[in-house]
Amino acid sequence: MACRLWQTRRRDRKERREPGRIHDHRQRSPSRAPYIRAKGLLHTQLLVLYCRHRRGRPRRSRFPRQSDRSQHSHPTIYIPHHHTDQVGAVCIRSRTSTQVTLDRLCNLILSLSIDNGNPSSRPNTPMVTVRSITVSPPLINTACAWASDEPQLAALLDCPHTGAVTTRTVTLGGFTEDASHTVAFFKDSLSSINSYGYSPHPLFSYVGPGGWIRTLLNRTPNTSKPFILSITESHPTDLRLMLNAIQGLRATHHRGSQWASRIAIELNTSCPNIPARPPASYDPAGPALTALLDVLADAFWADPSLTIGMKLPPYVVSTQIDDVVRTLGAYSRVDPESGVSVNPIAFLTCTNTLGNSLVFADQVEGATGEFALSAGVGGLAGEAMHALALGNVYAFSKMLAESEDPALREIVIIGAGGVTSPEAVARMHRAGAKVVGSATLLGKLGVAGFELLGNAVDSAS
Repeated sequence: MACRLWQTRRRDRKERREPGRIHDHRQRSPSRAPYIRAKGLLHTQLLVLYCRHRRGRPRRSRFPRQSDRSQHSHPTIYIPHHHTDQVGAVCIRSRTSTQVTLDRLCNLILSLSIDNGNPSSRPNTPMVTVRSITVSPPLINTACAWASDEPQLAALLDCPHTGAVTTRTVTLGGFTEDASHTVAFFKDSLSSINSYGYSPHPLFSYVGPGGWIRTLLNRTPNTSKPFILSITESHPTDLRLMLNAIQGLRATHHRGSQWASRIAIELNTSCPNIPARPPASYDPAGPALTALLDVLADAFWADPSLTIGMKLPPYVVSTQIDDVVRTLGAYSRVDPESGVSVNPIAFLTCTNTLGNSLVFADQVEGATGEFALSAGVGGLAGEAMHALALGNVYAFSKMLAESEDPALREIVIIGAGGVTSPEAVARMHRAGAKVVGSATLLGKLGVAGFELLGNAVDSAS
């Protein structure tokens, strides 16, 4: 339809139009300024026309023929039909259209990050900024065994219903994994218990030359979808080496795009399945955690664009939450350039699995023997711990919001734990989470599970 607009130019010369407005494409011809093709949800076709006017009349122009359009590169914006009146689009839908002033359209275009072919760039999609990264939609996978290697990470990156990709927790040299590290899913609920440790692949497999993250970033230069590298180490020296390697990747430029805004770090201090290594976050003021926080703080002050977060365990005592907030507050500092208080920690993921949980074989699918896990106890996840996760999200969001330190008030909560339905996503947001994460549903349904959860995100928007 649009390719025939040039046929109306003779009539356009005979009609005067009100300056500064975009008119129905069936009534007026656009100028030779570029147009933007827009594809929306449910295949709704929209066309945003940017018209230049001179003395109240459009310039003569010709649209490219349909056969020539492939030769022209036009960015794609995703705009659903029910938001056309808000974003300022000319809607090709049924027999109706809207007229929007040019300044509204200009403001829209300037405010959007137009990523060609990136579904997360839809203007109606909720967007959460976490320091230097943007999560849109605010739905992600959390660090888990189903985000371990390149095919799994690629599937999450390509999924239009995730706003970021979190890797499985990585160590410097890799974790020794064997048959005892496994997972079992409950029969009667979307819950699981696992004995997994960390990724068996070393950090080099992710960020080194030819590493999976580097490869996937190279493959998708036109999207802003970030990776959250979940990392851990018990020794500060090893953690510092990991941060240096990740910073080297963030400094890489590919085809003019900066990878710094597509890579964040999450320090996992809460895995309950590592023998003889209790989660450091269960002692928030202890030396094990503060030694790691010192390393993170040094990396942040050397590069304040670095987005750093922490994955926390499910706390059952309120004083532990107080201790976490107090410990983090000690790292706030006034930025000499802006004069604003800043904290190295940009987000908290609440929560990890609940350790020391025991489930019997007759409670889960496909298990033999007495227990669901050969190791006996493991980390409980899914619906069985949803209420506890909500309590942690609520407590942290409330305490941070009421803090006298403005830097702490800026910390974003990622709610995780039992997010297996759109209703669970909504509850996480009600509890105070800005971003919601899921792992058990990913393990059960694959990336298709995020389409189910995405219904809640679309409803919220």
